[in-house]
Amino acid sequence: MIDPGVDPASASITAWDLDGDADVRVGTATGEEALALDAPFRVTVVPAALVDPRRRR
Repeated sequence: MIDPGVDPASASITAWDLDGDADVRVGTATGEEALALDAPFRVTVVPAALVDPRRRR
C-alpha cells in the first residue's frame, strides 16, 4: 500500500504478507527511509522516490 502524501517527505509505504488467514504488516517506511524486503523477492523501496516529480515542490 502506498500513500503518496502531499510531498515526498510524507510519502509512505506499508508492506503486508499473508500468514495463514491473517494479513501481517512486515514493514513500513516514510519519506527517504528505505524499506528492504526479501520475499517474495529482494527489493528496497524509498517512498519519496515513488512520488511523481511534478508533485515535488
